[in-house]
Order: sequence, then structure tokens, then C-alpha cells
Amino acid sequence: MMSAALVLVEHASGVPRRACLETLCKARDLGLSPVALVCGADPAAAAVACAPFADRVLAAASDDLERYNADAHLALAARAVAELSPVLVAGPSTITGRDLVARLSARLGGPYAAEIIDLALGADGRPLAVRAVHGGKALARIAFEGSGPCFVTVRSNAFPMSEPRAPGPIESLEAGIDPSSLRMRVTNVEETGGGRVGVTEADIVVAGGRGLGDPGNFALLERLADRLGAAVGASRAVVDAGWRDASDQVGKSGNTVAPGLYVAFGVSGSAHHVMGMDGSGVVVVINKDPNALFFQYADHGLAADALEILPALIEALGE
Repeated sequence: MMSAALVLVEHASGVPRRACLETLCKARDLGLSPVALVCGADPAAAAVACAPFADRVLAAASDDLERYNADAHLALAARAVAELSPVLVAGPSTITGRDLVARLSARLGGPYAAEIIDLALGADGRPLAVRAVHGGKALARIAFEGSGPCFVTVRSNAFPMSEPRAPGPIESLEAGIDPSSLRMRVTNVEETGGGRVGVTEADIVVAGGRGLGDPGNFALLERLADRLGAAVGASRAVVDAGWRDASDQVGKSGNTVAPGLYVAFGVSGSAHHVMGMDGSGVVVVINKDPNALFFQYADHGLAADALEILPALIEALGE
């Protein structure tokens, strides 16, 4: 009987995070039996989306699971682990994913590795993980001690997606949550980012670097993103300068992205940045320095001032 890998699925509007689907695919590639745990007020759509990549989907429905609640989600995940006895428990490397997997690891006393970028199985069948350290300049290879489950969070776009197969069965899992046991409740959620998709989930990313000259010029990039239905990314230099939030950063110490189209404006193309987007499909680089390193990685390049090109592109795309 194959060992199970339990993936704690984070989703929004019925769409699972890409890292969760990738991890289900990776578990299957390793010869493990991937099981998705999907919970929410109405997890049906997300469960259906996971089924082609999982051997089983456990779906738990409760109003107390509509938004992330550490008490409720932790209790449910712990019950799923007890039922399955998986060799691996994984979640996405998001704020929610890191919080839940770390809490679960602490409660169950298992080893934990955050933000991994690769997985393998050792000769003993125990997982082996890889994570980037020192800003992506080195890789740490991690072996897990003990005999119980290993706990990891996985960076988006770490693993390739496999072709979907015949959907695995979707099974109802009793939420079994006692509202009186919940020590916290989410009363309000404020959305940020203007409703745009995040860089790790986007099919198109438009990224800006110090070549934009001023943080205010990112407004042009945001207008372009709105017209393309794209996410806005940023170089590490821009984030370090306080121009953009760290959630926008593309690079080994930021987000790893793999969109179909990646367009960079005023980004020099350091090795750190390239390592975070080298899984992209078509790469377009606009930089006024004709010797910028990024041109070496571009499918299409234009040696021009990004601040002249951006308004022209926005006008050409119209409202």
C-alpha cells in the first residue's frame, strides 16, 4: 500500500492555490498517494478542481471554516492526519499555509521545513526536501528525523503540473467543530492589491525595477496590469527601497513565478531575479541600457526608456 501525502489546500472563490495542485502532482510523481484536504463554508468547487490531481479529496464544510481560523483548521487537519497517517503533510508557502503547517507540526511533534523548492524520497521512504538559503545563493538539503509525518510548506511554481487524470473520489469529512472551543474569530477581511491576482498565480506578470526611476511611476505599471489582467511584480532593489511591498517581489528570496508572459520594465536582470522567474514562458525585457543582463534571457527585448514605452502601450491597449 502506498504511503499517503496529505496536502492542505488553500483556495479562494473555489480556485485552489497553484502550489497545492503542484504538490499533489509532485506527491504522485514520487510514488506517494496524494490526498487533498479542502475545507470552507462551501468547498465543493475547490474539491472538484483538486480531484484530477488527487487519489482522494476530503471535503469539510462548515461556516466556521469560511475564513482561516487557526483553532478550527488546526483541529480538522490534526484529525485528517490521525486518520491517514501520511508520511508527508504539505501546505502552500503563504501566510496562512505557514501558520497552519507550523502549528500542526508543533501539535503533533513532527519535523517541519518551510518554503521548500524540491522534494524526493530517501531509500527509507522518508521525504527529503530542498530549500533556498542565503537569498538563493545556496541550497539546503533537509532530511527529516523520526518516524511520523514530515511537515513542509511549498513555494509556488516549485514543481511542474502534471496532466489531469480521472478524478479521485470526493469524500465528505465531518467538520466536527464546537464553536465554543474557538478562541478567535475573523470579523472582517480587507482586500489589498486592487483585486489583482497575486504574482504566483498570474498568467501574465508585468514587473518593474529601479529603471522606473520613482515609486510613483509604478502607477503606470498598475494601469498596464489592469488592461492585461496581469499581476504587478517588482525587483528586490525596488522592494528594499520601500517602493513596493515584499509580496510583489520576484526572485529567490521573494516569489518564484512561472507565468505564460513575463514583461520586465527597467529591471537589470540580476541572477537573483532571474532565478525567480526562469520558468516563465515568453519573456519580454524593456530597458534603456542595451547591455542589461536581462536581455540575455529575453525572448523579445527593446533597448528603450520604460517611461516612454509604458504610456504608449497603455494607450494602444485602450480602456
